[in-house]
Amino acid sequence: EVDFKSSPPGSFVEGLSPRRAALSMAPMQLLCSFVSFLFSVILFALFCDTAVIFSDLTPLYTPLRCVAQPGGMDSVEIGAERSSLAGVFARSCSNPNPYLMLFDQGADPSHVYAYTGNVSEARRIG
Repeated sequence: EVDFKSSPPGSFVEGLSPRRAALSMAPMQLLCSFVSFLFSVILFALFCDTAVIFSDLTPLYTPLRCVAQPGGMDSVEIGAERSSLAGVFARSCSNPNPYLMLFDQGADPSHVYAYTGNVSEARRIG
């Protein structure tokens, strides 16, 4: 049984000098230093990966650029009860964002949809 009160400061075994006690702790200190260094390297690698992803996605969203294409009128019908006008309006849009976006001009363009893989599985996120 070890009596810690009678042991020299810094030693865990009675009769060891502080220098010998420090030498007996050297493998444990080396292991702790190595584990700390390894943990620091892993955290630094995670930080670098996050920084690369952040720089790829910054800015998070850039508005789509659309340019009107030549269109035209197909037919005009004017009647006593109704009138109809048919024509073609086209736009060419480009996506400056680093990820795929679909542009669909619908009845309610104020919603944002996200999907992974199949477009038919798009779900509303905003």
